[in-house]
Amino acid sequence: MQIANGRWELLDRSGTVVGQLAKKFTPPDEMCCDSATVFAIVTWSQDISDSWYRDRTMCDEWEVVVPELVFEPKRSGS
Repeated sequence: MQIANGRWELLDRSGTVVGQLAKKFTPPDEMCCDSATVFAIVTWSQDISDSWYRDRTMCDEWEVVVPELVFEPKRSGS
């Protein structure tokens, strides 16, 4: 994980950005991300979106990756 343009990004093992987290995401205090995997992929649509968001969508239906993030306490000296 890295932060870019004010948002946390998810990277694959080669460092390629594969996704980003919600703007409001903040990692737990004094913790670091040990691993990240795909927990689920869900389909979302305009029909089930909030009306504020619905007006800003660019397609009728899309897929969202739900990550599983595993955190561990920061090691001393990190």
